[in-house]
Amino acid sequence: MAQKQQQLLKQYLNLTPTTYQQYQLLVTNFDNLDSKSLRTLMEYYRKQYQNIIIIFINKLNDKQYLLLVGSSKTLHNNKQYQSQIILQNILKVCVGRGGGTPLLAQGTININLDQAMVLTILNAVK
Repeated sequence: MAQKQQQLLKQYLNLTPTTYQQYQLLVTNFDNLDSKSLRTLMEYYRKQYQNIIIIFINKLNDKQYLLLVGSSKTLHNNKQYQSQIILQNILKVCVGRGGGTPLLAQGTININLDQAMVLTILNAVK
């Protein structure tokens, strides 16, 4: 890993997830961080927490955001907590497209989300 990328990642290694229902939820916004760094951070937090759902929103430009959703292996047996299901639920509310697997999904949307908006969407699709 390049030194510049390592320094960039270090600033994000102390993020704290919120306890929500029976899992931890980490929603974080980034500004044009490269995909490789986002995936590295995703894996880091999946290893740090046993029951976690991670949602990274990465601003690509003024009209497009990359959405990366990951869930821990302990949660993916419950369909409601699978990454691609969470992504599809977000895409029902936000204009965008994407797909993935139970552990990792990604897509693009046209609005910036924050944790409150994500929680509203997650609560609406129970």
